[in-house]
Amino acid sequence: MNKVKHAIFVFLLLLVLLFAGCRTRTEQGTTTVKESSSTTLTTSRPTSTTNILTTSKLSTTMTSTIIASNQYTLGPGFHNITITGWDNRDYRLYVPGSYNKLRPMPIMLVLHGGGGNGWALYSLTCPDGKSTNSKCMNNIAEREGFIVVYPNGVENPSINEVRTWNGGGGKDGYACASGYACDNNFDDIGYFNALLDSIEDRVNVDKNRVYATGISNGAAMSHRLACQLSNRITAIAPIAFGNQYSANANCNPSRLVPVVEFHGTKDPYATYDGGQGHSIFGQENGLVVGAPQSAADWAKRNGCSSNATQEMPDNSNDGTTVTKISYYGCRNDGDVVLYRINDGGHTWPDGQEYAPAWTIGKTTRDINANEVMWDFLKRYSI
Repeated sequence: MNKVKHAIFVFLLLLVLLFAGCRTRTEQGTTTVKESSSTTLTTSRPTSTTNILTTSKLSTTMTSTIIASNQYTLGPGFHNITITGWDNRDYRLYVPGSYNKLRPMPIMLVLHGGGGNGWALYSLTCPDGKSTNSKCMNNIAEREGFIVVYPNGVENPSINEVRTWNGGGGKDGYACASGYACDNNFDDIGYFNALLDSIEDRVNVDKNRVYATGISNGAAMSHRLACQLSNRITAIAPIAFGNQYSANANCNPSRLVPVVEFHGTKDPYATYDGGQGHSIFGQENGLVVGAPQSAADWAKRNGCSSNATQEMPDNSNDGTTVTKISYYGCRNDGDVVLYRINDGGHTWPDGQEYAPAWTIGKTTRDINANEVMWDFLKRYSI
């Protein structure tokens, strides 16, 4: 019976993915910003959201014309921007109301999972999938004062708006994380360099405080950014995937990178302890690097000497608990923390339950990943 349910879910998921991209830009009511001498930009604030596998609805509130050569032309709100030389890899920029172009502001890169897209991701960070919830990433950005960026991975040419990152792996039995982008070895490090350049042209960014998080394939990509782009990425907060890049390549950052990880012990796809991973179809798709190994490897790189565990309060009756594993004695503030979600699944802690629990596992409500990661990340600067 479980196999039949899983097959039905996968079939419906594929239908959603096939049609999600077709609806996205029409529902959002936005236009594309080109990096040229004169461009038109539609900015908007969120009003409601739908499932991450489809899209998030926005109402257009303001349209403005910008000159790309003029620095810091964007104000508060949502901005959808394309990057010259990176066709079909636009990104969504959320600027909080407290932004003042005279003062640099930190930024948070939030990377979607494999098969998702940046247009829809921000609803996944919300406990109920609605942008009005105070614990959504954007609303925490409003309170705390940071800019949020939702980039887009490489689109599979066969399925509209189904996107992936080249997060690493693909050799010696290790799964390629993930799909089309990894299989075709796309230059996502080059993309993120161009992305950061584009952002810095438009808003006053604190270049010493650039953070990255993401779920699943987006988590694997955040690990890779820490390995290869540590001159621009300050610290990372991956969710539900280990450092797959390190399985087949040398992860040798130019500086110590603080890391806070979140991973469920009953993740059905990127298994917590590593070993054989599985696709959404339930098929074995290669080895994955587990969360304990990823955290221990980062601790070793950062010169940490020991670790200790702490059981977090069980604040909800959701069938999960949380254990905090902290590494100590790390050099130059290269702290490493792993939040083990006991009996948790392939989910964003206290985020939207984007699929049935029997498919993706349980979503913990004992901690809110957005709040926990920001409390950790904001302490660090390059």
